[in-house]
Amino acid sequence: MQLEEHAGQWAHCPISFEQSEEDKHASAEHLFHLNIMSRVMICVVWSWSLIETFWELSYETNSLHIGIIVLAKLVLSAFALGALFSSSAALIALAFSCVVSIVVISVTLPDMFSISRSFFYLSLIEVAAKVTLVVSIVCHYVADQFEDSQPQIWPVR
Repeated sequence: MQLEEHAGQWAHCPISFEQSEEDKHASAEHLFHLNIMSRVMICVVWSWSLIETFWELSYETNSLHIGIIVLAKLVLSAFALGALFSSSAALIALAFSCVVSIVVISVTLPDMFSISRSFFYLSLIEVAAKVTLVVSIVCHYVADQFEDSQPQIWPVR
């Protein structure tokens, strides 16, 4: 009787250790593999953030303002590097921070247009890059959902 109770467990065991390792690697690659557009847009948003630091610090600022800018660049860099090195938590945090940034900058764009055209265009470039990044991340997750919705092949006993 004990053999009959455990017979179902043996049906799901891998044939060999190598097959087990291959299955682990295949499932890990399937779980998180960014497409090239998402990777490029992460690099664009990250590099644009570092490039615009020059303009953010070009005006008279105090040490608190400089500290906030440096901290924001470090956090964005950590999220971007984590997302590029296959951390889904970093990718989600990067997407969330981009959405928050898009909302905050979009609210100030009309005032920025009347105050400083150069800052308006710089912010417009930043918003366009972040919107493209968020859309590419959403498309990545939607594509994964469609792949997962394929009918599963169940083993026959």
